[in-house]
Order: sequence, then C-alpha cells, then structure tokens
Amino acid sequence: RYGALAPPPGGRDGAPRDAAAALASGLLKDARHAVGATRIYLGPGCLEDLERRLAGRRRSAAASIQSLARGSRARRRVDAARTAAVGVASLWRGRRARRSYRAVRTVAAFG
Repeated sequence: RYGALAPPPGGRDGAPRDAAAALASGLLKDARHAVGATRIYLGPGCLEDLERRLAGRRRSAAASIQSLARGSRARRRVDAARTAAVGVASLWRGRRARRSYRAVRTVAAFG
C-alpha cells in the first residue's frame, strides 16, 4: 500500500527480515516502529504520517496528470486552429487565382 513512498528496491536476494528493515528505514524516518521477521509494527502516529505522505504523493501525481491532459488538449486546439487557418488561406488563394484568370481571359478575348 505504501510502496509509492518507498525508495526503489535494491534487490531481493536478502532475507525477509532484511527486506522489511530496508523498507522501514526508507519509509519511516523516526523510531516509532519495530521490525519483525516479515512485518513492520507501527507505533503511535506512524500510520497517520504515512497516510498524510501518501495523500500528498497522490495529489502531486494527480496534478501532473491534469497538467499533461491540459497541455495535450491545448495542443489539439492549436493544431485545429492552424488547420482551419490553412484551409481559409487556401480558399482565399483559389478565389484570387480564379479572379485573376477571369481578368486575363477577358483582356485576351476583348483586348
């Protein structure tokens, strides 16, 4: 449950007690805990501290995801606007070319 707060694992070749001790040393900064053979026993206030830190990590992750989503949406809008601008410019160039051709044709025919 609190793996997101733990430092990256160094390896799994040690004894379970060593793994529990390494996890406790990475997660718990104070001495209000005890390490058993495969479990970590939390003292008063440890669980609340872990929950508070986990909530902060989740808020930070949510903010990062939202920021990426907003950026992606903004890039999509800019791309759509650019595509629309190119389309309008293309239509305008076509209209101008047709007018120019008509003017040249009229001058050549009556000219």
